[in-house]
Amino acid sequence: MTVYSTLKPENTILNNVYLYRSVWLNGQVNVVKIDKDSDNITDLDLEFKIIANDGYKIDYTNCNFELDMRNIKESDLKKLTDPTDNNILKIDLNEFATAEKIGVFDTNLAVDSYDCNFKNVDITNFKTIEKTLSFKNDYGEVSSVKYYIVLIDPKETSCMLGVYSSVTKLPRAVLGLTRTYKDMFGDISNDTFFTVHKIDFNAKVSGVDPDKPLSKNIFTTYVVDPATLTKITTKQEIYNEIIINTLSYPLKFQDDDLAETEIKLAGEETSVTGKAFIKNNVKTEIFKFTIPTFNNVEQCILNLPFNNSITLNYEDLENKTITGYLNYEVLTVSTTLIINNGEYNIYKGKFDLESDLPYKPTGQMANYSKSETRLSNDPPLLIIKCSQIVKQNEVINGTIKSEIKGILKSELELLNSQTEKGVLING
Repeated sequence: MTVYSTLKPENTILNNVYLYRSVWLNGQVNVVKIDKDSDNITDLDLEFKIIANDGYKIDYTNCNFELDMRNIKESDLKKLTDPTDNNILKIDLNEFATAEKIGVFDTNLAVDSYDCNFKNVDITNFKTIEKTLSFKNDYGEVSSVKYYIVLIDPKETSCMLGVYSSVTKLPRAVLGLTRTYKDMFGDISNDTFFTVHKIDFNAKVSGVDPDKPLSKNIFTTYVVDPATLTKITTKQEIYNEIIINTLSYPLKFQDDDLAETEIKLAGEETSVTGKAFIKNNVKTEIFKFTIPTFNNVEQCILNLPFNNSITLNYEDLENKTITGYLNYEVLTVSTTLIINNGEYNIYKGKFDLESDLPYKPTGQMANYSKSETRLSNDPPLLIIKCSQIVKQNEVINGTIKSEIKGILKSELELLNSQTEKGVLING
């Protein structure tokens, strides 16, 4: 599919904010997140949320959005020109400072399914701006079209924006940002037109240190126990992949790496306290082995929690103490296993817990990579296979003292003299 647009990189500004939209698709909630480093801007559609990064608040005096409302034909897509001012629907959030409420929202929204984008959005709190654009058709005839721009549930750190052709029953008359085409047979064309012409959304520092807890524009990673997780899911669906459940990630993080903070989901407050990371790389020791000398070693296998198995070289282990660390990188949500023998790293690679990490929106543990063979969180075990003759030490010392029916005294003395370990009979 080819997407055509008049939106240029220099006209795409997301300064300390990101855009967020949830969609009900294939029976589940799907999330679209766009920040300044994203390459999925053409996935944007109305309605969408503008959410300030941690430590910032939306600058409503410096947020602009423009749509190219021309009736572009498919045949014109490959020779697109910039629109004139008369064809641009200009949206300035500063205009809402004096705007009034026009229209009414449907109060029967299915926020747990089809209308999930409005979950935890106060649809009674909105303002409306009415704008009219005039268009000239191929015959020189001029027609006027009214548009209703609605700012929904505006807060310091988040708001929702929608554009509609009618306000009689919001949000049913919402406009789409991507225009599709059909051929003469009614089939959908592979060419589309993305109507966004300019995005310029900004946020300013709110006075809160944005570096604590650690965050990356789109999400902050929290560590919660099952009780806290229950509190969150009763208040709000978890659309962001930002929750580490202590059941799905059973290895304990150190308290020094975490800071208590209020949990926010997509900019929305939950009134639930959790723990967030204060640094990006968090190291946790999971095992330590001291390996003696063995002869004719054939294989060294390290078994780790949840079906992880690693083959090591004995030359790196002999007469050394090896230590295994898990390095959890917060901003990439990835775990690396590092094994060191006191002199150098003998292994470094991805560590797979084969569990849902982070916690998924359904609130259920599912989709293990090998759920039918997934083992419990067993302690690490190092297996060294070797072939060697080892002299066995005496572990039981004694003689045959009790009388055995039918045995001669000379035979008893002979048995005792021939027994290497000795035998003790409690008769």
